Amino acid sequence: MKNIIKSGCFIALMSLLLPLLLNGQIPVVVNDTVDITPGFEVTVNLLANDTVQPGDSVRIVLTGPSEFPIKAKPNPDNTCTFLIDQWGLPGNMVRGYKIWDVTNGTYSQPGLVVLRNHDRSSDYLDINNVKALFKSSGLHFFRENAEYEVPKGSGKMTLFANTAWIGGVDPGSTLHFAGEQYRQGTGGVAGTKNDFWAGPVSNPEAYNAIQDTIWNRVWKINKSEIDYHRAHFWEAGYVAPVDILTWPAHGDVSLGQAAQLAPFSDRNANGKYEPYDGDYPEIRGDQALFFIYNDDHGYHYESAGEKLKVEVHGMAYAFDRPGDTAFKNTTFLHLKFYNRSNYAYSDSWIGVFTDIDLGYANDDYLGCDPERGMFYGYNGTPVDGTGQSYAYGENPPVQAVVMLGGPLMDPDGYDNPSFRGSSLNGPSFKGSCDIVAQNGTVQTMKYGPGEINEASFLVRSEAINGLQFGDGIVDNERLGMRRFVYYNNSNAGVPSYMTSPVYAPEYYQMMNGIWKDGSKMIYGGNGHSMTGGYGPECDYMFPGLTDTCNWGTAGLSPNGLKEWTEKTAKNNPQDRRGICSTGPFTFLPGTTQELDLAFAWARCYNPSDSSCVIQKINAVVDTIRHAFSVNRLPGGGVIYGMNESRTSNPEFLVYPNPADQQVTLRSRATPDGPFIAEILNLQGAPVSRVKSTPAAGYQEIRISTASLPSGLYLLKVSSGREIVIQKLVVSH
Repeated sequence: MKNIIKSGCFIALMSLLLPLLLNGQIPVVVNDTVDITPGFEVTVNLLANDTVQPGDSVRIVLTGPSEFPIKAKPNPDNTCTFLIDQWGLPGNMVRGYKIWDVTNGTYSQPGLVVLRNHDRSSDYLDINNVKALFKSSGLHFFRENAEYEVPKGSGKMTLFANTAWIGGVDPGSTLHFAGEQYRQGTGGVAGTKNDFWAGPVSNPEAYNAIQDTIWNRVWKINKSEIDYHRAHFWEAGYVAPVDILTWPAHGDVSLGQAAQLAPFSDRNANGKYEPYDGDYPEIRGDQALFFIYNDDHGYHYESAGEKLKVEVHGMAYAFDRPGDTAFKNTTFLHLKFYNRSNYAYSDSWIGVFTDIDLGYANDDYLGCDPERGMFYGYNGTPVDGTGQSYAYGENPPVQAVVMLGGPLMDPDGYDNPSFRGSSLNGPSFKGSCDIVAQNGTVQTMKYGPGEINEASFLVRSEAINGLQFGDGIVDNERLGMRRFVYYNNSNAGVPSYMTSPVYAPEYYQMMNGIWKDGSKMIYGGNGHSMTGGYGPECDYMFPGLTDTCNWGTAGLSPNGLKEWTEKTAKNNPQDRRGICSTGPFTFLPGTTQELDLAFAWARCYNPSDSSCVIQKINAVVDTIRHAFSVNRLPGGGVIYGMNESRTSNPEFLVYPNPADQQVTLRSRATPDGPFIAEILNLQGAPVSRVKSTPAAGYQEIRISTASLPSGLYLLKVSSGREIVIQKLVVSH
């Protein structure tokens, strides 16, 4: 009966509208497509391709879909103005409209305006088994929903948000801080309350919105593209990939930006990025994303902290190693912090905020491993979720955040020893701990004053997860993870001390392991006397049994149960977020500090063994940490620095250049045998070709240039699979 009534209504409606349609009295809408860039209004005459009755008075009426994030307004002249006022939402968006014919009181059928949003402020790292979203302004994995998918293509996410915090105290004892969670501030729409903005630190008087279109961008480059560029840049007709051509090697000094920004290989050492002269971006991994952001562009609406005038260069990268369980499920993030201010910030800390959501978010636990420098999320129940498509179900995985290396420890004049080493260095703690030394013997590690002998060590706590300790070099030690704190959503019904920080001092305290109420975190329970904590004061929450030597409690034994997890604290699994941090250090003006992270994932398909997945993530992280510490991938290749696929890398001396009658090339002998030199004209055609001959451990070539006209040429040198090309000037 309902269908009959609907059909009858439709027939009656059409009987009324059909004469109007036939007489052309109802406007006819044709969909529009508009190109738009965030921050810039676009005004469009929507009627230009529509049909209206001549002489009739008409009006544009905007309809759904929802207006956010599009702002649209009809104008008196029947044009319509559109604006997207925030970055980070790329792709097509739509807004509906109708035409109202005021004269005869009719409306058109609904039409659509398709807005093609030219927004490259985010991109995916997706070369291995992970698809991870990184953003140009530093708030990663988060758009409207979680965007860290593993396995790639599964629809299952593990990380909801990640960003860096940094704070320090100026000589006048004022705290400066920048850090974000979801860019909501004390309320409002997520993604709108910034502490960081895309781009380098610039002169605010010279900066304008056009700069946003330049720097709200992520550059994405595969190593294979660089290899191809290096081999073909000199060829006639070669066109370099856009992201190699536009690589942000230089800032605009007239706008107060630094002259040198993104790293690149400068083949002729002239300080200029010239891709068609053979220069190329220097990246890490088999695929890399590069971006720059700063805290100086505006008021800190998320934390209300004072600006530091810090600039961050970020490079996310991954390796294409499908047969390697560790590296195929891991992404890396390298952050380089530049102090562009005139202040020396003391007691500086860098934090790594991460919201871990393992598939279904509301059944998670967090834990940490001080000696591995990691914290991790794992499922608090045997099955993730309750059947949702995005939940992992049985055998849920573990997602770890690993601090591979942090800022430089303040100089103390020593090569501070490693966790397994010894040195005549000042003590850090009192107490002792039996450990297994490198030679397999059980020895006692001492934290406090005492004689140095074969069975004792004096080791700083920073050495347990730091980098470059005990390597024979003085004052190059990099701090590792020094604190780990978890906290909850403010509406989770938990004590206020353990909810999200709101203002800069609370963020800074949390990086120091201090709760919002000003109390130091203590061992046990939920790290506070109100929630089962029994002490002593500590640096790491939920270490389980991994803090073997009580590093996090200054060498003191816990006042209660040694094993400390969310389960021993009797917590209900829930949505968790954590902050690991490193410091303190002094951040001098004009200097840089670095942070290296790994996001590692592991899964174990053995439901009868609840410890299996923890053992697996430990093995994965051990592999990654070792590879990073020696800068060598399993099976060959490097982690940081260009991972060259070519086996040889001869160093050539070319002289004189400019050349008159001849040019000489000299190189150390290489295992690939002799090298071949060619002089090419600017069209890429060879005009001379000579093969080297060995000479007392060196190889040398002399090429006559007497018959060549004066001008600019390319000198191409091939040795095995290595090709080097540089400019050659002939001047008679």
